[in-house]
Amino acid sequence: MQNRRQIQSNILRAITKLKQTDQQNLPLFSFRAGVGRPFYELSHMKKSLESAQETIAIQKEIGPLPIPFYNELHVYRLISSMKNNGRLSDFVTDYLEPVIQHDAKKNTQLLHTLKVFLKWSGAKRETAKELYISRQTLYHRLKQLAGLLGDDFMSPPKRLALELAVYAYEFLGGTTEKTIQPAPRDG
Repeated sequence: MQNRRQIQSNILRAITKLKQTDQQNLPLFSFRAGVGRPFYELSHMKKSLESAQETIAIQKEIGPLPIPFYNELHVYRLISSMKNNGRLSDFVTDYLEPVIQHDAKKNTQLLHTLKVFLKWSGAKRETAKELYISRQTLYHRLKQLAGLLGDDFMSPPKRLALELAVYAYEFLGGTTEKTIQPAPRDG
């Protein structure tokens, strides 16, 4: 019997071939694939189908996934659930509003700085390098972030909530890149 990685690889090859065929025959349509949770009992087939549909729905929000498997959605499963419950915008606002407002008012990029800093788990050298700024400039931005978010913004629970809020903000259509926008609302 094939292991899980081999099965996933075979499915990805099949999806790639389907996409290529779809683009050749129907170039005006967009092909989205979603692979649900694996189940080994026929009675769980409905759950697998629902998770495949959720995978496709999430891709409509964030764009195509290189690996369109439900078990690869990670944080987006939680974000999608929060959006469906109508709580996502409030969550983003609760954690990021001071930074979003500051960026809009002062034309800064603190939200992007926060995203990259979280991506590198607080590693200053890597963050400064990715942002193409000096470490002194980064220290200044981190001091501003601490003033807006609290000195404890890198404590484990708050850091996790902030990281989730950044992903949620982007999921709702906001950007952490150069163009600064107000926080989007749940649709």
